[in-house]
Amino acid sequence: EFGNILLAISYLPTAERLTINIMKLRDIKFIPIVSSLNEFNPYIRVLMINGKTGKKMKKKKTKFLRAIAQPEFNEILTFDLAVTQLDTIQFLIVLCSKVLPEGLSANNTEASDSEDSISSIRKSTDIFIGKVALGKGVRGSTERLHWFSVLQNPRKLVTVWHILK
Repeated sequence: EFGNILLAISYLPTAERLTINIMKLRDIKFIPIVSSLNEFNPYIRVLMINGKTGKKMKKKKTKFLRAIAQPEFNEILTFDLAVTQLDTIQFLIVLCSKVLPEGLSANNTEASDSEDSISSIRKSTDIFIGKVALGKGVRGSTERLHWFSVLQNPRKLVTVWHILK
């Protein structure tokens, strides 16, 4: 267990749109993976996966926050999702930490426009910390219950804390 994530999800059947509100994280255990809080730059990546084939269909991510232990994102990610896909689709919500290249400190928020800084930002490799899967066929009971409550309460925001594994 790597901490908790608060997710608010709603499905709009007429618009065929699913919204995932990435709200906040708490009790994140990043120390074994990242050496210090200064190197912990969290963001959330959401993958929309076909549950039958395992093929990634769409991916979206939040902005990354710098050196914060209890991050609050309050970002809404929207996915077009037909009613017929609700039984097979799965969402993988992944907590990552952006690894900033050497020379970019946590308090340096603006990078310069020089070619060097742009190419060095592109070379950053991100660290995977924990994940939670949502959908009809997932293993976790909290995750499955959250998914079914979203489907049973269309147009309503269903908010649940999940444990990152």
